[in-house]
Amino acid sequence: MLKILVDWDDSFMHKIDTLEKAARKIFEGRIDFAKELIQAEYPFKILTSVGRNYTDKQKMVQLRKMDLLTVIVAKNY
Repeated sequence: MLKILVDWDDSFMHKIDTLEKAARKIFEGRIDFAKELIQAEYPFKILTSVGRNYTDKQKMVQLRKMDLLTVIVAKNY
């Protein structure tokens, strides 16, 4: 667990350092260099939705909650 936190912390700090360097380059007017720096050291990654599989029991629980909520809302109007 500690190793995971240390790895995450190192990765997080590296990203902060990269953004700080890029901000300094932008401040100096070297926007192209800042873009290259960010693309090299902080690449954009498209995240994909993994989704979730619910059991039939979990689906039924959710449907019942929605039915109860519908009844409560309908009574208040």
